[in-house]
This record gives sequence, C-alpha cells and structure tokens, in this order.
Amino acid sequence: METKQKSEKKSWKIIKIVLNVVFYVFIAFLVIFSISNFGVKDNLDIPGILGNGFLTVETDSMDGEEEDSFTRDDLIFVKKVTDSNREKMISKIEVGDIVTFSYYVDGLGIILNTHRVVDIKESISGEVIFITQGDKVALTPAYDYVPGGTNDSTKYETVGESEVLAVYTGQWDNAGKTMKYVRSENGFLLVVVIPTAIFLVFEAFVLVTNIMKIKQDKLSQDIAKEHEEELEKAKKELEAEKEKIRAELLAEMESKKNEKQE
Repeated sequence: METKQKSEKKSWKIIKIVLNVVFYVFIAFLVIFSISNFGVKDNLDIPGILGNGFLTVETDSMDGEEEDSFTRDDLIFVKKVTDSNREKMISKIEVGDIVTFSYYVDGLGIILNTHRVVDIKESISGEVIFITQGDKVALTPAYDYVPGGTNDSTKYETVGESEVLAVYTGQWDNAGKTMKYVRSENGFLLVVVIPTAIFLVFEAFVLVTNIMKIKQDKLSQDIAKEHEEELEKAKKELEAEKEKIRAELLAEMESKKNEKQE
C-alpha cells in the first residue's frame, strides 16, 4: 500500500513538472508573440523581434521551382533592413536573393511585396535599383535583362534601395495560415486568451491545493505534538501519584512499627 502511494505521488509530481514546463513555454511564446506585434501599426510594418521578422504569404507569386520558392499560406522569415544596417545589408544583396519591399498597386495603394532579385542596376544619381520578379512568372521569362531585350513591365518590379524593407532568410511551409488566424480577433481569443486562462486557473488550483496540504500537515504535526505533551504530562502525574502512594505506605508502615514498639 505504501509503495503504491509513493508511486502515485511520484507520477503526480512528474505530471505537475510537465504541465509547468508547458505553461511557461506557452507564456514565453505569448510574450514573444506580443512583443513581435507590438510595433505593428500599419500594413507596411513587419512583425518581429531583435531585427528578425516574419510574414504570412498572401499570394502564389513566388510558387516556382527554385529551392527557396514558397507559396500562399507559407510563413517566411526575414532580416529587417533598418536605418542603422541599411547600407551594409543593401551592399550584400545579390541576384537570386529574395527581398521584401514596399510597392504601389492600383486599387490597393502601397503594400508589402516579396520577390526575387533578377537584376541589379544603378541610377544616374548612384542609387542601387533592384529588378524583382515572382518565381511564378519567371517560369515564362517576363524580364529579359540582356541589352536590347523586350521586357513586360507588368511582370516585374523596379525597386529603389530605400524601398527595401527586409531580406528573406527562411520559411515554414503552411504555417502562415495558422499565424494569420492567431493574429485575428477570434484566433487570438481561442489560441491565446482561453488557454492562458485555463493554465492560470490550473496554477491557482495547484497553489491552493499545496497551501491546504501544508496547513493539514502542520495541523497534524500540532495535534501529534499536543498528544505527546499530554502523554508526557500524564506520565509525570502518574509518577507523582505513585510516589505519593509510596510515601503514604512508608508512613503507614512506620506508624504501625512505632505502635508495636510501644
């Protein structure tokens, strides 16, 4: 019976450790997610942390045959281009790299776009110009950068270095749809708020249970101590009573002895 109780206690302890680990990992994810979205104020801001960002792919324009091609609902990771690192990052961009940039589209205004660099030029003023194109249209060449070639300007973008916002670093297939849902009002409620509330209620339950157990153990210890003190007191009273009876018997025997001598 004792072995079974020890086994149950050990199992419960392991379960609590696992749940605590899950809880704190989830809290860490929540903190990182919140921080990464803290600075996002409009559709040109890239959520991220420590200079790294992520974006959900909204179209299939990069669905191609390259090793790093990606498609709709993928999640891509990028290194953000800032005022402090712009010169260094721009100088490292080569043909074949993928960049995120701000781009004007009729009916939508200025939006974010992420395409591959197919050519790099320099303007008269010395500004670096990137010619970008989606991998999907690149399967049927729309930009012929050989001098004298014919270009279809509707299938490529001319991007100034000041418009480059980030450089592609990696991707997570099909994760973009999940991230997009988490960032929605209903998704945030179901994925973040409700699980957090459940974890907090569970932690509160564990805390109250532990407090009650500590109080119960203390009460048991106090009762045991009180019982021990009562036993010790009873033993002392018994010894005192025995000593009293012994003294009375000795006195009685002494009295009778004296009577016989008289």
